[in-house]
Amino acid sequence: MNKRLLVVLPHDNFRDKEYGWLIERLAAAGIGYTVVSSHLTAAKGRFGEVVMPDLLLREAILEGYEGIVFIGEESAQEFVGLHEVTKILEYARGHNKMVAAIGHAVSVLLDNHLVAGIKLTGPAQLKVKIEEAGAFYRGKLVEVDHNVITADGSHAVREFAEEIIRWVHDEKNIEGRKFLR
Repeated sequence: MNKRLLVVLPHDNFRDKEYGWLIERLAAAGIGYTVVSSHLTAAKGRFGEVVMPDLLLREAILEGYEGIVFIGEESAQEFVGLHEVTKILEYARGHNKMVAAIGHAVSVLLDNHLVAGIKLTGPAQLKVKIEEAGAFYRGKLVEVDHNVITADGSHAVREFAEEIIRWVHDEKNIEGRKFLR
């Protein structure tokens, strides 16, 4: 497994299905991952899944990874406005790394003002915020625009995971795609 992703997981009440299905599909596709969170104690899912993070978010660097995935649920709000997240997203922009977010985690991208001119999706209640950030909301289950992959929520997790895998395994992405126009 030489291709790896950072997976950012809210510490409490993350969406079990979004995390579990993604991890299962990454492993099946031969893609490694490092789970990062705000604490190194057990992260607890909304429906009981327990995950031990590998690394603190403040220690995470994107160098050596293909990209970063933010897992959703309202608890992803803990990452909105954090300097560490801004730093990682700016690195992703400058180094053609993939950025993916599902459900309410899409709001993490909006807060960092990096999405002007990009097509995004997310829960319908984020539509106005997406548009206020200068992005285009078309209401699709999954949206892929260059290096940015977003999904509406847990009902779109299968398609979301497949788009991430497709992006990671597509060698053109390293050279040919630019992050956020």
